[in-house]
Amino acid sequence: MKESREGETRVALTPEAVKTLVADGWEVQVQTGAGVAAHFTDENYRTAGATVSDAPRGDVTFRVNMANESVSANGVHVVGDFQGWDPTASPMTDANTDGVYEFTASIEENTVVNYKFINGNVFVGAEESVPAACGVDNGMGGFNRSV
Repeated sequence: MKESREGETRVALTPEAVKTLVADGWEVQVQTGAGVAAHFTDENYRTAGATVSDAPRGDVTFRVNMANESVSANGVHVVGDFQGWDPTASPMTDANTDGVYEFTASIEENTVVNYKFINGNVFVGAEESVPAACGVDNGMGGFNRSV
């Protein structure tokens, strides 16, 4: 990410550091123009192996423990503003059958995401009841989770 403080000329990663991370197997994303004040061009970062983008993204993994629940034949889903609140769009999986379901989404950095888990693939009767203490008001008399 670009430094946001006015007059700041340092940059968190140099193209040389990017080369090292990429060689170690890391995927590196750099915001467009991040190195300009430090005299590094976007092309310097691309040559080093980084992806340069106006809106860097990161993977967010949503997890819910369903070990003590009867899981719907339609599966477990995560819904949220990151995917249009579509109850069928983001099915979660339990790869190791431990009862913990997961779904990973690529989210634009510095984005607040509101979401809920659904036991099934419809809202009615399957949507979790998020306690006020760990949620944000959804404007419909309930609460969503937020990250």
